[in-house]
Amino acid sequence: MKHALIFTFFSVSLGFSAFAQTEQSSKFIGGSFYIRTESTSENSNTYFSISPHFGYFLKDQWAIGSGLGFSIYSNIDGETSTIFSISPFTRYYVPV
Repeated sequence: MKHALIFTFFSVSLGFSAFAQTEQSSKFIGGSFYIRTESTSENSNTYFSISPHFGYFLKDQWAIGSGLGFSIYSNIDGETSTIFSISPFTRYYVPV
């Protein structure tokens, strides 16, 4: 538990110390990754998800982009669900 708390503290600290480049013609990439396994005496479930996103600044502080998502869920009975997603976005970044 102590290691998880320390890791969380440093992750949040690094996020606040980053400076964004929001000028015209800049590009950015990001995303998320998730994996989880649950096991009980009568059941076992596995979740997996990955969703990268990409963006481009058309003007200073204005960005457009898209995210792509892929998720899989499976259980011990062999049932599987697969999900694909596309999520376009537009963002305005407020200068601090």
